[in-house]
Amino acid sequence: MLIFSSNTVVGEGEVHSVIFADLILDGDILCSFHDLSELKKCSQLERLMIYNCTTPFDAAWTEGMGKLEYLDFNGAEILNYEYLKKLDTLHDMSLYFCTLSQDEIDEIQSALPSCTIDVEF
Repeated sequence: MLIFSSNTVVGEGEVHSVIFADLILDGDILCSFHDLSELKKCSQLERLMIYNCTTPFDAAWTEGMGKLEYLDFNGAEILNYEYLKKLDTLHDMSLYFCTLSQDEIDEIQSALPSCTIDVEF
């Protein structure tokens, strides 16, 4: 598993789990992620966790992740959520304090009936 806490380019290879989290101390952002488009190169990724990112996460970056089984968003603004409906290998998705509406979450659940989606607003 790799844990990134600053702007780091993700390369191709055998990375199976990645966590991205903004570092915040006493309300001050110490570092944050602005562009995770390099994630598209991680076709072998099985677990992706996005925590407290102050920059919106573009779900289009998950395109081509044909082995992704677990996706965890915590405190993230999610753009282009429609791409999440294409992740048919997902077993579990957590959406905690994200910007998706209940209707959008219901759309994702309908598209991924075998995926357990845990939501907290």
